[in-house]
Amino acid sequence: MEDFQPNEPSKPDFTPHYDKPAVSDASVMGFGDWLITLIILAIPCVNIIMLIVWAVSGSGNVNRRNFCRASLVVTVILSVLASILIATLGAAMFTLFSSAAYQNPTAVEELFEEYNDYYNDGIEY
Repeated sequence: MEDFQPNEPSKPDFTPHYDKPAVSDASVMGFGDWLITLIILAIPCVNIIMLIVWAVSGSGNVNRRNFCRASLVVTVILSVLASILIATLGAAMFTLFSSAAYQNPTAVEELFEEYNDYYNDGIEY
């Protein structure tokens, strides 16, 4: 009890306190682990969320993390390519139909009349 002195200020502790780093699991994933992973990734909307969670998590299996990162990269690349293809085809179709309608406006009406005559056997509604 002689060491206790209430008026003496306590000394501050300047030693840094670091969080423990996330431990990654580098073990090989088994058949069941891959099966569960693929079943989860087959569920719509959940798959995107889980891909992002597993791709950015510091802990967890390294194999799954790399698979999810690669899947996200492939998904982004295919989405960009599909968007370019849809935009190109849409512009081509717009140009084709708009130029045909301007060159011969009655051609579109004649086309619909032929369609109605062929499929409706000439019956007017």
